[in-house]
Amino acid sequence: MTSKQPAIKSPLFPKKMTTQRLPDATLSDHEQYSQLTLSQELLVGQSADYLTFEQVQCKGVNMNSTTFTHLQLGDVRLSECDLANARWPEVGLHRIEASECRMTGFLAIEARFQDVLFKQCKLNLAQFRFSTFKAVRFEDCDLSDADFQGADLSGVSFVRCNLQNVEMSGAKLAGADLRSSTLDGLRAGPRELQGTIVDSAQALVLIQAFGIVVKSALLE
Repeated sequence: MTSKQPAIKSPLFPKKMTTQRLPDATLSDHEQYSQLTLSQELLVGQSADYLTFEQVQCKGVNMNSTTFTHLQLGDVRLSECDLANARWPEVGLHRIEASECRMTGFLAIEARFQDVLFKQCKLNLAQFRFSTFKAVRFEDCDLSDADFQGADLSGVSFVRCNLQNVEMSGAKLAGADLRSSTLDGLRAGPRELQGTIVDSAQALVLIQAFGIVVKSALLE
Protein backbone atom coordinates (compact mmCIF):
# COMPACT_ATOMS: atom_id res chain seq x y z
CA MET A 1 0.00 0.00 0.00
CA THR A 2 1.39 3.42 -0.93
CA SER A 3 1.15 6.47 1.27
CA LYS A 4 -0.49 9.59 -0.01
CA GLN A 5 1.71 12.52 0.94
CA PRO A 6 0.31 16.07 1.06
CA ALA A 7 0.67 18.09 -2.14
CA ILE A 8 3.24 20.88 -1.92
CA LYS A 9 2.18 24.25 -3.25
CA SER A 10 4.75 25.96 -5.48
CA PRO A 11 5.82 29.60 -5.08
CA LEU A 12 3.66 32.16 -6.86
CA PHE A 13 5.31 34.91 -8.90
CA PRO A 14 4.00 37.79 -11.06
CA LYS A 15 4.55 37.63 -14.81
CA LYS A 16 7.13 40.41 -14.59
CA MET A 17 9.75 40.49 -11.87
CA THR A 18 12.03 43.42 -11.02
CA THR A 19 15.72 42.61 -11.42
CA GLN A 20 17.83 44.79 -9.18
CA ARG A 21 20.48 44.80 -6.50
CA LEU A 22 19.76 45.56 -2.88
CA PRO A 23 20.65 49.11 -1.79
CA ASP A 24 24.30 48.96 -0.76
CA ALA A 25 23.84 45.17 -0.63
CA THR A 26 22.65 45.72 2.95
CA LEU A 27 19.53 44.43 4.65
CA SER A 28 17.77 46.58 7.25
CA ASP A 29 15.55 45.75 10.22
CA HIS A 30 11.78 45.63 9.63
CA GLU A 31 12.18 45.97 5.85
CA GLN A 32 10.02 44.18 3.30
CA TYR A 33 11.52 43.11 -0.02
CA SER A 34 9.11 41.95 -2.72
CA GLN A 35 8.99 40.98 -6.40
CA LEU A 36 12.77 40.89 -6.85
CA THR A 37 15.15 38.70 -8.80
CA LEU A 38 18.51 38.66 -7.02
CA SER A 39 21.66 37.16 -8.50
CA GLN A 40 25.12 36.73 -7.00
CA GLU A 41 24.45 39.11 -4.10
CA LEU A 42 26.98 39.01 -1.24
CA LEU A 43 25.20 39.22 2.11
CA VAL A 44 27.74 37.29 4.15
CA GLY A 45 27.55 37.76 7.92
CA GLN A 46 24.75 40.33 7.92
CA SER A 47 22.27 40.56 10.80
CA ALA A 48 18.72 41.92 10.79
CA ASP A 49 15.43 41.53 12.66
CA TYR A 50 11.89 41.15 11.33
CA LEU A 51 12.75 40.98 7.62
CA THR A 52 10.16 39.92 5.05
CA PHE A 53 10.84 38.52 1.58
CA GLU A 54 7.83 38.01 -0.70
CA GLN A 55 7.89 36.79 -4.30
CA VAL A 56 11.68 36.83 -4.51
CA GLN A 57 13.91 34.65 -6.68
CA CYS A 58 17.52 34.21 -5.58
CA LYS A 59 20.25 32.59 -7.65
CA GLY A 60 23.79 32.25 -6.37
CA VAL A 61 23.11 34.58 -3.42
CA ASN A 62 25.64 34.21 -0.59
CA MET A 63 23.98 34.41 2.84
CA ASN A 64 26.69 32.49 4.66
CA SER A 65 26.75 33.14 8.44
CA THR A 66 23.81 35.55 8.35
CA THR A 67 21.67 36.05 11.47
CA PHE A 68 18.04 36.90 10.72
CA THR A 69 15.59 36.70 13.62
CA HIS A 70 11.84 36.50 12.99
CA LEU A 71 12.48 36.30 9.23
CA GLN A 72 9.43 35.68 7.01
CA LEU A 73 9.77 34.13 3.55
CA GLY A 74 6.74 33.79 1.29
CA ASP A 75 6.78 32.62 -2.35
CA VAL A 76 10.58 32.45 -2.57
CA ARG A 77 12.83 30.36 -4.82
CA LEU A 78 16.47 29.77 -3.79
CA SER A 79 18.81 28.27 -6.36
CA GLU A 80 22.51 27.52 -5.78
CA CYS A 81 22.56 29.82 -2.76
CA ASP A 82 24.99 29.61 0.17
CA LEU A 83 23.25 29.50 3.56
CA ALA A 84 25.98 27.65 5.42
CA ASN A 85 26.07 28.47 9.14
CA ALA A 86 23.16 30.90 8.73
CA ARG A 87 21.15 31.38 11.93
CA TRP A 88 17.45 32.01 11.28
CA PRO A 89 15.63 31.21 14.54
CA GLU A 90 11.82 31.28 14.44
CA VAL A 91 11.83 31.77 10.68
CA GLY A 92 8.54 31.32 8.83
CA LEU A 93 8.67 29.77 5.34
CA HIS A 94 5.62 29.48 3.11
CA ARG A 95 5.69 28.18 -0.48
CA ILE A 96 9.48 27.90 -0.76
CA GLU A 97 11.71 26.00 -3.20
CA ALA A 98 15.40 25.52 -2.38
CA SER A 99 17.52 23.67 -4.92
CA GLU A 100 21.24 22.88 -4.94
CA CYS A 101 21.82 25.13 -1.94
CA ARG A 102 24.73 24.80 0.48
CA MET A 103 23.19 24.81 3.97
CA THR A 104 25.76 23.05 6.15
CA GLY A 105 25.17 24.08 9.77
CA PHE A 106 22.01 26.01 8.89
CA LEU A 107 20.00 26.81 12.05
CA ALA A 108 16.22 27.20 12.03
CA ILE A 109 15.00 26.26 15.50
CA GLU A 110 11.35 26.78 16.48
CA ALA A 111 10.66 27.53 12.81
CA ARG A 112 7.54 26.98 10.70
CA PHE A 113 7.80 25.29 7.30
CA GLN A 114 4.68 25.18 5.10
CA ASP A 115 4.74 23.95 1.48
CA VAL A 116 8.54 23.73 1.22
CA LEU A 117 10.70 21.70 -1.18
CA PHE A 118 14.39 21.08 -0.54
CA LYS A 119 16.04 19.50 -3.58
CA GLN A 120 19.69 18.44 -3.83
CA CYS A 121 20.63 20.60 -0.88
CA LYS A 122 23.58 20.03 1.46
CA LEU A 123 21.99 20.20 4.92
CA ASN A 124 24.45 18.25 7.01
CA LEU A 125 24.71 19.46 10.62
CA ALA A 126 21.58 21.60 10.15
CA GLN A 127 19.51 22.33 13.28
CA PHE A 128 15.71 22.21 13.16
CA ARG A 129 14.88 21.65 16.83
CA PHE A 130 11.22 22.11 17.81
CA SER A 131 10.25 23.24 14.30
CA THR A 132 6.98 22.42 12.55
CA PHE A 133 6.93 20.98 9.03
CA LYS A 134 3.69 20.84 7.02
CA ALA A 135 3.65 19.65 3.39
CA VAL A 136 7.46 19.47 3.19
CA ARG A 137 9.65 17.30 0.96
CA PHE A 138 13.41 16.70 1.15
CA GLU A 139 14.67 15.22 -2.11
CA ASP A 140 18.24 13.97 -2.73
CA CYS A 141 19.50 15.97 0.25
CA ASP A 142 22.43 15.32 2.59
CA LEU A 143 20.97 15.62 6.10
CA SER A 144 23.68 13.66 7.88
CA ASP A 145 24.12 14.68 11.53
CA ALA A 146 21.15 17.08 11.31
CA ASP A 147 19.11 17.76 14.46
CA PHE A 148 15.30 17.45 14.39
CA GLN A 149 14.86 16.97 18.13
CA GLY A 150 11.28 17.70 19.17
CA ALA A 151 10.27 18.70 15.64
CA ASP A 152 6.88 17.92 14.09
CA LEU A 153 7.71 15.96 10.93
CA SER A 154 4.29 14.40 10.47
CA GLY A 155 3.76 13.54 6.80
CA VAL A 156 7.17 14.84 5.65
CA SER A 157 8.79 13.00 2.71
CA PHE A 158 12.51 12.17 2.72
CA VAL A 159 13.34 10.93 -0.79
CA ARG A 160 16.78 9.44 -1.42
CA CYS A 161 18.24 11.46 1.46
CA ASN A 162 21.24 10.79 3.66
CA LEU A 163 19.82 10.56 7.19
CA GLN A 164 22.90 9.06 8.80
CA ASN A 165 23.24 9.96 12.48
CA VAL A 166 20.22 12.28 12.37
CA GLU A 167 18.80 13.24 15.76
CA MET A 168 15.03 12.74 15.91
CA SER A 169 14.44 12.07 19.60
CA GLY A 170 11.13 13.51 20.74
CA ALA A 171 10.07 14.20 17.14
CA LYS A 172 6.63 13.49 15.71
CA LEU A 173 7.05 11.17 12.72
CA ALA A 174 3.57 9.77 12.11
CA GLY A 175 3.13 9.49 8.34
CA ALA A 176 6.69 10.60 7.59
CA ASP A 177 8.04 8.66 4.59
CA LEU A 178 11.66 7.58 4.97
CA ARG A 179 11.74 4.99 2.18
CA SER A 180 14.77 5.14 -0.13
CA SER A 181 16.78 7.14 2.44
CA THR A 182 19.85 6.02 4.42
CA LEU A 183 19.01 5.56 8.11
CA ASP A 184 22.26 4.27 9.63
CA GLY A 185 22.73 5.78 13.08
CA LEU A 186 19.31 7.44 13.11
CA ARG A 187 18.58 8.46 16.71
CA ALA A 188 14.89 7.81 17.34
CA GLY A 189 13.10 5.28 19.49
CA PRO A 190 10.00 3.12 18.93
CA ARG A 191 7.77 5.87 20.31
CA GLU A 192 8.99 8.44 17.78
CA LEU A 193 8.90 5.95 14.90
CA GLN A 194 5.33 4.85 15.48
CA GLY A 195 3.44 5.38 12.22
CA THR A 196 6.60 6.13 10.22
CA ILE A 197 6.76 4.68 6.69
CA VAL A 198 9.88 2.60 5.96
CA ASP A 199 10.74 -0.25 3.60
CA SER A 200 11.63 -3.77 4.71
CA ALA A 201 15.41 -3.24 4.57
CA GLN A 202 15.13 -0.09 6.68
CA ALA A 203 12.90 -1.89 9.16
CA LEU A 204 15.64 -4.46 9.68
CA VAL A 205 18.23 -1.73 10.24
CA LEU A 206 16.00 -0.07 12.83
CA ILE A 207 15.19 -3.33 14.59
CA GLN A 208 18.89 -4.16 14.88
CA ALA A 209 19.56 -0.66 16.20
CA PHE A 210 17.14 -1.40 19.04
CA GLY A 211 19.25 -4.45 19.99
CA ILE A 212 16.80 -7.01 18.63
CA VAL A 213 18.43 -10.06 17.07
CA VAL A 214 16.63 -11.26 13.93
CA LYS A 215 17.08 -14.90 12.90
CA SER A 216 15.35 -17.18 10.47
CA ALA A 217 12.73 -19.60 11.79
CA LEU A 218 14.17 -22.56 13.69
CA LEU A 219 13.80 -25.72 11.64
CA GLU A 220 13.13 -28.91 13.57
